[in-house]
Amino acid sequence: MEVKTENRPDISTHLTRFVFIALVLCFIAFLIYGVQTLALPIAVSLLLAFALNPAVDFLEGLGLPRALAVFIAVMMLVLIGYLGINLALPVFYAQYQEIMSQSDLYLAKIIELLKKIENVANSITPSFVPRNIVSAEHLTKEYIDPLRSGSIVSIKSDDLMDLIPEIATFSIITPIITFILLLQGHDIYNNLLSTIPNRYFEMVLQLIHKVKGQIGSYFKGLMIQWSILAVFLTVCFLGIGLPYAPFLGIFAATANIIPYLGPVIGIATAIVPALLDPSGNQVIFVVVIFAIARIADDAIIQPVILAGAVHLHPLIAVLAVITFERLFGVVGMVVAIPLVGIVMVMIEVMYKSLKAFRVI
Repeated sequence: MEVKTENRPDISTHLTRFVFIALVLCFIAFLIYGVQTLALPIAVSLLLAFALNPAVDFLEGLGLPRALAVFIAVMMLVLIGYLGINLALPVFYAQYQEIMSQSDLYLAKIIELLKKIENVANSITPSFVPRNIVSAEHLTKEYIDPLRSGSIVSIKSDDLMDLIPEIATFSIITPIITFILLLQGHDIYNNLLSTIPNRYFEMVLQLIHKVKGQIGSYFKGLMIQWSILAVFLTVCFLGIGLPYAPFLGIFAATANIIPYLGPVIGIATAIVPALLDPSGNQVIFVVVIFAIARIADDAIIQPVILAGAVHLHPLIAVLAVITFERLFGVVGMVVAIPLVGIVMVMIEVMYKSLKAFRVI
């Protein structure tokens, strides 16, 4: 009687299997590390691809090949950025240099303003509250004196030099990823739909439609908001005779894109040259102008123009901005709200659909 022996894998089989699994895991880890490193360029590229896709579809509808239409759209974007840097940046840099040449005078005015604020605060503070909890002298030693010595400026310059490689990588990678997404977007879209079971097909279509509409509305609203604020602030600053009015108006409108922190940066920057006005009226005018701009932005521009864009609970928006700022810096603050808004839309659509199908 013949006894059948069980075919058991030998050591070489185990070793080969182990090497294969290790290679797969290393490759996945490599991809995850790359995606983490390029998370911000990928996120920005996705937003740009959604924004440029209508222009690419329009060019393709005129009879141009898809690749050529994508190339023209991306090159137009690069050209606009290049012209903006080469035309606007030298002007703004010259005004920045002029402002910095009078930095000692500005710092003296800021110290004088701090002392006035301290005197007013002490005069209205109840008697049982200690005086000079945070004095002008302390603020001067802590912040103004380092600025005078140039230590903070040099640190910032070193930090800027360290950021140059990252900025260069971001500037190169973002257009490339945007080009790939625009060129293969339809293929990715069709391949995605082909893998969706019929049960969830409608949910995915609705999800993609809402995400596209939200991104498009956000970009359109953001550009209109920026244009209105830039024109309004620049005209008002010119009207009151504020030095460097175009630079300050455009800078404040651009800084306003940064949630929460942007308006503070804008008004603080505009107040500095207003301190040189002997009468002190320009500081009051600047505060009034920013108050009007803020009220108009909160009461009219955002509810009317950005109403269909991103709807987030204020607490979620604050947490998103803080998290993205810690991960990606200032750029992370800019893209935090639209990206988190997209995720919230996806969660909402998927929850309703999956609940309707009794999956959850």
